[in-house]
Amino acid sequence: MSRPNQTAPTVTFPASIPPTETAIKIHGDGGARLILDVAESDIGAFLPAVVMRGHRLRVTMEMADEDGKQCHTAKP
Repeated sequence: MSRPNQTAPTVTFPASIPPTETAIKIHGDGGARLILDVAESDIGAFLPAVVMRGHRLRVTMEMADEDGKQCHTAKP
């Protein structure tokens, strides 16, 4: 049962989609799988996501610069 004033936990961390063919898989049954790489220096920010394993997530992705700060243009 959810509590009316409780906000869902969020985790924000820098990551990248590796440049491999297997990083993004589209399944024949309509689903998909995405693999993310997290740098060792960003593991601390990532660790809270471990408790979210197995739960349905709402995902938002933003392009970021090398420092992990939001950027507004994609690099070619």
